[in-house]
Amino acid sequence: MSRVGKKPILIPDGVEVKIEGQKAAVKGPKGEIVRQFSPKAKIVLEGKSLSVSSLEEGKESRAIWGSVRAILNNSVLGVTKGF
Repeated sequence: MSRVGKKPILIPDGVEVKIEGQKAAVKGPKGEIVRQFSPKAKIVLEGKSLSVSSLEEGKESRAIWGSVRAILNNSVLGVTKGF
């Protein structure tokens, strides 16, 4: 199990997140980031929280799971604080 992947991402006020299948759009005061993700990870938006889970077993799937979560978290930070 990915230690990074299982942590939820809290969405701050002023940030809008849209999930359409494997495509995530994060919009905030500093801009917008749209990204397509691997079909091996499931992205779920629940209120003001994002969570990512792995759809398959295996080392590669766990790596993708943690990477998707890290990219989404960095996207939220990027549209609020900047890069």
